[in-house]
Amino acid sequence: MIFIPELNYHLYENIYGGTLNKKHFKVPIKTNSSWSVTNSVFNLLFNETFSAPNYSYKFSELNFTELDDMDLKRRLSLHIVNLEIYVISDSTEATNVFMFDDEELELLDRLYDFRLNDVVHIESITYEELESNFSKLLYIYLSYMNDGDFSLYNTNELICNNSRFIEIVFEKYLIDKMFSTTTLNNYTE
Repeated sequence: MIFIPELNYHLYENIYGGTLNKKHFKVPIKTNSSWSVTNSVFNLLFNETFSAPNYSYKFSELNFTELDDMDLKRRLSLHIVNLEIYVISDSTEATNVFMFDDEELELLDRLYDFRLNDVVHIESITYEELESNFSKLLYIYLSYMNDGDFSLYNTNELICNNSRFIEIVFEKYLIDKMFSTTTLNNYTE
């Protein structure tokens, strides 16, 4: 079992804190906020006030004995036999655990630029030519942030690949964003 404490933290904050179908998602137990790393890809994805000078998407394995969070250690001890714990890392030996490809990294870079400069640059990218579902989700999010356009999102069919967890979580975040924006707009009109 792979466990990423920071992802658990963001899942709790975004799934439990979101407006959409809280009862249909298994919400993880809250993880201490100390696991949230300022320049992590999770902060980039889910923190609208992200302002780190860079972002990291690579992880290093952490040995169970190195955990200093006793509550987390107690909960994870049930799975210790096949447990792999990963934390964000800038080490040259860190790995791309989510297997982000070049296309996805380019869109993550565009999201990074948007978070820092509040400017979206996606005009050179054609949505229909994107190969990755995660790239499509990032594009839709950036398109919305640019001009309020969610028209590329088909509400009848999920975009995410159900076997790729980062896509499932980000699509839930995107749907929550659409829902909360639509709800707010309905009240202000």
